[in-house]
Amino acid sequence: MLAAAMDEFGVTRAHLAEMVNAAVAHRTGEPGDASERWVYYLLSGAIRWPRHRHRLAIEDVFGVSILDLGFVPPAGVHRHRRRLDRERAALGGSAVDRRQFLITAGSAAVAIALPDFTGRVRLGRSDVERLREPLARLVALDDRQGGATLAPVATAMVQQIEAALARCQVADPVRRAMYSLAGEYLASAGWFAIDADDLPAASRYLDHALRASVIGRDAMVQAQIWNAMAWRADQANDHGEVLAIAQSALVSTASRRDPRVAALWHGWSAQGHAWAGYKRLSERSIGRAQEALDRADAGTPTPPWLAFLDHSEIHAQAAGSQLVLGDYAVAQSAASAAVRGTPDRYLRNRVSRQMRLAQAYLGQREVEPAADVASIVLDRAGDLRSGRLARRQRSLFDQFAAWESDVPAAAVWTQRYRAQVQAS
Repeated sequence: MLAAAMDEFGVTRAHLAEMVNAAVAHRTGEPGDASERWVYYLLSGAIRWPRHRHRLAIEDVFGVSILDLGFVPPAGVHRHRRRLDRERAALGGSAVDRRQFLITAGSAAVAIALPDFTGRVRLGRSDVERLREPLARLVALDDRQGGATLAPVATAMVQQIEAALARCQVADPVRRAMYSLAGEYLASAGWFAIDADDLPAASRYLDHALRASVIGRDAMVQAQIWNAMAWRADQANDHGEVLAIAQSALVSTASRRDPRVAALWHGWSAQGHAWAGYKRLSERSIGRAQEALDRADAGTPTPPWLAFLDHSEIHAQAAGSQLVLGDYAVAQSAASAAVRGTPDRYLRNRVSRQMRLAQAYLGQREVEPAADVASIVLDRAGDLRSGRLARRQRSLFDQFAAWESDVPAAAVWTQRYRAQVQAS
């Protein structure tokens, strides 16, 4: 059990010896004499019942009874067992007191369990996982309805992480994991702000995320942050920065390790090349994105933020690039494939891709099929909480308005749009 506790808290033999000596010195005012070899004897069972001051020091280090760490008092030492059993009972069996928070997000309510670290001595790996639990639910909610209301939730989790780090003792591996997790939440907050069409807030979150990722040293978290940075630059119409981020990220550790990440950056490169007017480079990048995705191992665990990346996403990136280049027939084909391949749980992505398909039809002056597709967008508008898509919908209205007096389908669509805007 001691070995499991050391692994949980990221404590090495040498580190445990140092902490025991520090605890002894704090209690007695005298230096401790624990060593790495002494810890080995504890782990091997050669020492089954440490000396009194060492027992107290070990309990101080881990914040649990010595009995919980697998140590057994010698026969006849009943007074120690009775004392330790009383301490064990006083601990209540769990070092974490879960508090439930109900957070309203658009049309849904999400129950978030925040671990309460009050009175805790040390943070471990399981604490990192407890703090990570809400992240997948936030990402899933974003996928369904958009992230316009979710950034405060993510930043509340970051505050919880930072408060725990300030209060508790943490070994270096666990500290890095906590900072890495803070980077994940902050990158998500940055994306949620982008989807809310709040780019200044997104920049603040992403700057904070970069600082956390430096300490966490997690290549996949850095890829998540760079992806959000590319989105921020794209929404700010800084397409040169998008291409610069993508080209730099393609040689990153995460891209070399995971073909899905490489596919993501090839997709971003395609869009950057399209805005620069380089059709062949853009199409070559899309081809490389598809090839990279084909190499991905389906058995590799996927972080929540990257779960959206499939072939339908690459088709959507291809459609976006071809719209920029003005090749509307190719854009229509790619957007149709993107819509067909979008899983049902990605409602926001499906609506976004239907907008691209409508734009491709309009680019070919096929207004009626464009209106048919765009009517689906209006049908689902009430389910979404995305300022970014609301802005794109206004742009789509401007395109239909140009046909309003000539094509009845365009007039019907614009009238429906105006009615929805007034109702909201």
